[in-house]
Amino acid sequence: MKKKYFNLVAAQIIISIFIYFLSVVIYPLRTAGDELIYRKVYEGSIGLSFLEGMEFYQGQIASLEIFHFIFIYYSSNIGFEKDIAFGFFNAVFCILIIKLLSDYFNNLFLIFPLLISNYYFLSLCFTLERLKVGVFFLLLLLIFNKNLILRSIFFILSVTSHFSLIIFFILRYFIIKSDTILTFLRLFKLKIKFIPTLIFIFFAFIFFIYFYNQILAKAAAYLFQENLADAFISMFKTTIFLFISIFASRGVKFSQLITFIPLILGSFLIEPSRINFFAYLFMLYFVINSNDNKRKLSVILLSSLYFSMTGILYIIEIYNHGG
Repeated sequence: MKKKYFNLVAAQIIISIFIYFLSVVIYPLRTAGDELIYRKVYEGSIGLSFLEGMEFYQGQIASLEIFHFIFIYYSSNIGFEKDIAFGFFNAVFCILIIKLLSDYFNNLFLIFPLLISNYYFLSLCFTLERLKVGVFFLLLLLIFNKNLILRSIFFILSVTSHFSLIIFFILRYFIIKSDTILTFLRLFKLKIKFIPTLIFIFFAFIFFIYFYNQILAKAAAYLFQENLADAFISMFKTTIFLFISIFASRGVKFSQLITFIPLILGSFLIEPSRINFFAYLFMLYFVINSNDNKRKLSVILLSSLYFSMTGILYIIEIYNHGG
């Protein structure tokens, strides 16, 4: 027990220090995309009152992720440079991920490739800055999942930090209640082969209602043959995550269908980067909970190798082009 705790602390210290220094090196190289706006907001918040800073934040980003703003406002006004402040944030973020993953991995060495060069982790650290704040509270929720009060608090904090996380919570609830949902559907004597179609139609309707403006904007772009190929590629990536989950589980589970069908639909209809991130998380969830240890280990190692390669290419892209 003591050895496992020592290994956990050692892994947290080593990886978090590495991520901190990597952040300090990488952040100054980010000279394109959303980082330009984030840096402008960070530097522009200095000397403003809290309400003035909030108004300035909303004016630049066109939304208000309140805890992202709070972190930016106080870090900048205390006197921290953005690279230092978010390097520290990334280090603490890393510590929480290691703590959560340690509950599933007896061998902590498997955690290293999942973090140090993994594309999705690195993109959270350096690109998806606002989403990262919401995921930070999501990690705390999962770590303190057995405490109802803390779980409720961190749920509210994560959703208010980034509303797209509601997708994660809805799908996680469907996984937990998948047997109940399947039993309910069977009451109507529906054949199993028709259930995925019904799920697809249901979520198509929900996505259309909620993301009406985004869908119309994408539809307009598709009419001019823009972004259509990217949308199909995004759907393909999400579908691959489904097949990997099925492979690791040695068969199709209803919980997998009810999770990935709306994600596949969402990756086509709305902004794909966050949807694919959620798809990766759920793939990892199904793989980790597989009873086939050989398949689980092989999938984790091969996917870690692939996403380490894409993570390295992501860092090279930042170095060469700033984003």
